[in-house]
Amino acid sequence: MAMSSKGSDNRETDGVDFKKLDRDHGAAFLEPAAPLLPQEVRDSRDQLIRLYKEGKVLAGYGLFEESVGGRPVEEVFVENTLVAREGLEQLFREGPMGSRSTVASAPSHVLQGAAAGQSIALCELFSPRAVDSQQQPTPVCRVLVVGSGGIGKSTLFCCKLPYEWAAGRCMQDVDLLICVALGEATTIQIASAEELFASSLDLDSDEKKAVFHFARANPSRVCVVLDAVDECKDILERASPFMMKLLKGKTTLCGLRTIVTSRPCGAIHWLAQQCRFDRSIEVVGFSPSEVSTFVDKALAADVASNMKEQLKENTDAACLMATPFMAAHCCEEFRNSGSLCKCTTELLQKMLVKLLEVQAGVSFGSFEELPPEQLAILEELGRFALGTFSERQFVFSEADKERAGLSTRAEKLGVFVACEKHLSRGKPRLHRFSHLLLHEFLAAYYAASIIRTEVDFLDMLVRI
Repeated sequence: MAMSSKGSDNRETDGVDFKKLDRDHGAAFLEPAAPLLPQEVRDSRDQLIRLYKEGKVLAGYGLFEESVGGRPVEEVFVENTLVAREGLEQLFREGPMGSRSTVASAPSHVLQGAAAGQSIALCELFSPRAVDSQQQPTPVCRVLVVGSGGIGKSTLFCCKLPYEWAAGRCMQDVDLLICVALGEATTIQIASAEELFASSLDLDSDEKKAVFHFARANPSRVCVVLDAVDECKDILERASPFMMKLLKGKTTLCGLRTIVTSRPCGAIHWLAQQCRFDRSIEVVGFSPSEVSTFVDKALAADVASNMKEQLKENTDAACLMATPFMAAHCCEEFRNSGSLCKCTTELLQKMLVKLLEVQAGVSFGSFEELPPEQLAILEELGRFALGTFSERQFVFSEADKERAGLSTRAEKLGVFVACEKHLSRGKPRLHRFSHLLLHEFLAAYYAASIIRTEVDFLDMLVRI
């Protein structure tokens, strides 16, 4: 079937050897030759550079981020240890974070090699794989990134990598870098490569065509980040044929550099069966030296020194600090109380208590000591969290919150952040929970409170 006149990615792809096409296009990585950029592509690149340079790190780096607008990427320590895996089967065998001890002292910014078990730099994800000294390096087009919740996947690949690219320090053989949050409701509406580019750029119809034709002719100079496939795989399978093709590497943009991120959950088995990747990377979190650096940057010198001394004696807290999201909030908690958190539940409870205290202007003490009025706010949020989670809805509008009956106090507590992409492009105001871990915790909290009283609860669990 011929390509449609609009240039959209609707061509039949059955029987095409995509792996061979990717290798052919990937050969350009070994001896890159920069094409002459059309004006539309130059304008799109400049637009992306401005967007990423102004980007902020929101989720996980402070309790009251929306009120202060987040923190600039360059001001936040987001280094993280990445480990190359031979393939997905190694993740199944070892489990997530199974090799932390082997990389405890490995520097994040040094590419030690692409062999399994060795650390790899963020900017070297697409470096050719050297199978052995006798063979030509194998080009890399598609990279799978796996890591547990809060480990820093979105921060690394939707904040840090774009910022480094925009600042001219990373992947300078790429002309367009597009980040797509798969958990956003608008993602399923992307039906073609043209719409994919338009999702991150303000483009008219002619500009969309020009960018698409450039990407089709020079796929190795375009990189797309597909973040959090675990959040929406089932929805994409039902409602978004193009995005499913993109995930599987079966679009006509063969050779497109693609980064797919996921938690190590059921989606990994599906990815192993349905998709093909040239390199598998595991985000294993902060090493002990990186935890120390993070604490030094987050706290005053005397407080940081005290916290690090206590971490030496508290292995549970030290393990929690290896997860960047947890490390940020553990530092916040230590600054306020001088105490360490030993588990995720304790930390999230203290975060919510702090938010409730700020809103009410009084101190409540512990989570167990919260008065009925504050527990009612958490119940509201928990009911909303469980309802949206059961529908795999991670982004919601003002109308969604109104239909759920959220009170002003619940809505203004500080657990939601705005999706800035929609604000900047004049689209309806959309929100999400500040982190998926918080969304999950509130849903679980509400589920636990109703498990003995709600007749339909088991039906909801089945749907989840």
